[in-house]
Amino acid sequence: MNTKKNLFITVVVSLSLACSTITSLVSPEETKEVKNINLELVGNIGGINNAIQVQENLAYIGEGLSMAIIDFTDPQKPVFVSKTDGSSDVVSDIGLSDCCAFVANARGGLFVYDITNPQETNLISNWGNGEDIQKISVHNDVALIEYNENKYKLLDISDPTKISLLAELPVQYLSSFAFIENYLYTSSTEDMLRIYDLSNLPEVKDLGTTKITGAVSFSRMILTENLALLVSEVNAPIEQKPEDLPGYHSSTIYLLDITNKENPLLVGSIDAVESDPNHDQWTTWTKNLVLQNGFVFAIADLAKSMYAIDLNNPQKPIVTDVLELGSYGQIVAGVQSDNKNVYVAWSGGEVTAIDISDPSDLTVSGVYYGASVVQDFTLNDNFAYMTSDNSGFRVVDLSDPSKPIIVGSILGAGESYGKITSKLDKYLYIENYFDGTIIVDISNPTQPIQAAFWNDIDPPLVIEENIGYVLYDDERIFQVINLNNPLERPVSNNISSLSIKTDDYPRNLQIKDEYVYIATNYDIYIAGYQYREPPSYMFRVGHLNYDASDEIKDFTIVRNYGYIFKKDNLNAGITKILDISSPRDPEIIQEYGFGRGIVSLDQFNNDFALYDTKLSYTISDANYFSSQYIDIYNISNPLKIRLSEHYILDYYHDVERLYVHNNYFYVSSIQAGLMIYKPQEYPISQPVTPSANNNETKESDDKFSSRILIIVLSFVISTFFFISFVRKAKRSRK
Repeated sequence: MNTKKNLFITVVVSLSLACSTITSLVSPEETKEVKNINLELVGNIGGINNAIQVQENLAYIGEGLSMAIIDFTDPQKPVFVSKTDGSSDVVSDIGLSDCCAFVANARGGLFVYDITNPQETNLISNWGNGEDIQKISVHNDVALIEYNENKYKLLDISDPTKISLLAELPVQYLSSFAFIENYLYTSSTEDMLRIYDLSNLPEVKDLGTTKITGAVSFSRMILTENLALLVSEVNAPIEQKPEDLPGYHSSTIYLLDITNKENPLLVGSIDAVESDPNHDQWTTWTKNLVLQNGFVFAIADLAKSMYAIDLNNPQKPIVTDVLELGSYGQIVAGVQSDNKNVYVAWSGGEVTAIDISDPSDLTVSGVYYGASVVQDFTLNDNFAYMTSDNSGFRVVDLSDPSKPIIVGSILGAGESYGKITSKLDKYLYIENYFDGTIIVDISNPTQPIQAAFWNDIDPPLVIEENIGYVLYDDERIFQVINLNNPLERPVSNNISSLSIKTDDYPRNLQIKDEYVYIATNYDIYIAGYQYREPPSYMFRVGHLNYDASDEIKDFTIVRNYGYIFKKDNLNAGITKILDISSPRDPEIIQEYGFGRGIVSLDQFNNDFALYDTKLSYTISDANYFSSQYIDIYNISNPLKIRLSEHYILDYYHDVERLYVHNNYFYVSSIQAGLMIYKPQEYPISQPVTPSANNNETKESDDKFSSRILIIVLSFVISTFFFISFVRKAKRSRK
């Protein structure tokens, strides 16, 4: 009996040991210390332009996180001169003195650059980091800044290396301000025109206000020795409004005699209530105007036309010419002038030079095409391909990530290149911002060519092995198209069409095995097909009716799982995991909260990493400071997604697209352009994410080998004891 009992105990213990080892193999408890890793900005290119200043044939403009300098000595051939290093926020305004550029970088503060040698600008000081500086006006040794949501400070800039505070203005929400001699003119909705005497700084003497009947708020002021121009955004009520322009309001340019600086007198006005001859629309003046040689050159914001207005008799201003500048999609960032030209800066990065030598015959003398706003981008070898929704297509050489250079372009303001949807051989398929698909030949990156345009095939478009899968038309018809000739307008295979019954425009298409997954704003449709070239038979097999309270931001598939990236009403990011092992019965099996939303999902050595970006805010003494993070998650096991790395990004806006390539993070933002970051704690010779994943995989492989060894040893030991007890039992019977 004891022999049988011992045998039983030994077998149970051995099997328990083996089983416990197998259980830990199925659901191991892995722990990993997540480190905070700083990302260093090493290069940047492109981004929105919010400002322009002109001095001695040089234009100083914003380019995302940097200030760029352009030489307009020959307006027909403007030349890029130099660019400052990128900061942590977008350039919001620029002020110039004889020696320096004062660059407002919003939450990055005020950056002061020595521009005595424009080819090599040097940063000499940084003031007010975190002040959120939006506007700056420079006059002699004084600068006025707007910061932290419409508060105002006067700064002493007599020594640009040591900027100091002179005084704070006891006002808020100024709509415009300008200097003249020792006076500061400001306007707000409450005070209209208020004048300050600055002759005895740091004392600021309030001289009172001037009211103008009918005006409500001034959006722009220009001051000369004896004349002030003020643009009122809203005029007195208009008796007859155009019926086709609901909510229409007019604007007026007021002319004031400021010979007596403390007592301005209204002498004339330029009413904008008149039809634009080019667009049959009503004109509304904007803040974008300049005064040069006795003429005001003003932009009309609806038609984007420039008006030349003779002010030699301020009581009777006369329009002498109108020049159409661009499409309705363009946004004017600012206007400056010299004796020969007016320079119009567009938010997309272009600068248009207009010859004003004959105000009765305005002509465009040249255009500078900048790096542009980045709508989307993709990487291939050492090149980045960037699109812009209003200024074309750019190719950037990334051989030296610290000095990205534009080497090829498809230029033109108003060229609406959007999301890059697919790549086939040497062609990129790009969403047209308004309608259709653009095909760009990138076989020679330095000379990209718009090879074709399909105006009736809208993204999303997915291409696999010369087969295109596309949803287009207002009826949401799914089509399969043959792309054996990438440039020939494809003909759909009617028998393979599938009608999609939804009110939402499709956001994404994914192809997995013999199924097509179509994500709209709130639904995911699944269609099967019989594979042919192209597929010849389509049938709907599944439908996931998603939570209508949360909008689907994006959808992608990895192995047998779909990742639904969505936004809730608070703009937070949520990731839901969809099991598609059975496409006829898809099931959400897990849900995660990931900051503000997923921007990318990439593969490394057959493992996957999921990238999430988010902003965190700290409120202190009525100021707020935000930091950008990039979190990398390992999704080897979708049921147990784990945080792998936590990167700290010194940047304050949302990230639109992210790639990891050759040890660098390539991050895009519509505001800031393309930014290139290097992790500070990884040697450049080692891959960033793969190193972590590979180490993790190695550790997992080691654990797996150890466990298998334990199982084998347990089995051998149990077998040995079993045989020994059997033999002993036989002897005892004898």
